[in-house]
Amino acid sequence: MTDNQNYKLTKEEMELHITYSALDFEATVYTCIPKVTKILDQLCDSFPSFYYLIDQDQYSKTFKCPTVFIRFKKPRTLTVKQRKQKAENMKRIRNKKKDAS
Repeated sequence: MTDNQNYKLTKEEMELHITYSALDFEATVYTCIPKVTKILDQLCDSFPSFYYLIDQDQYSKTFKCPTVFIRFKKPRTLTVKQRKQKAENMKRIRNKKKDAS
C-alpha cells in the first residue's frame, strides 16, 4: 500500500500483548485494538500513578501497569433460576423503555 496515512488495520492485525515475568511488578500492555486503547487511556487519566503510556505510534499504544491488575476469570455459570430472573429483569427493562417512547 502506497498511502500509509489512509491505511486501517484489519481485525486480524489488531492485537493485544501482555508481558511480564514472575519477578516483575509491572506488566507491559501493547495494543492495536481501539476499544482496549480507549479503556487504558481512561485508566491513565484517572489513575496516573498506576497506569501510564510508555510508547505509541500511528496504530498502537504501549502501557505499563501493576501486574496485580492483570486478571483472568473463569466463565460465569448461571443456574436455571438465575437465568429466569435475568430474563424477567430484561423484559421489565424493555417494557419500561417501550412505555417511555
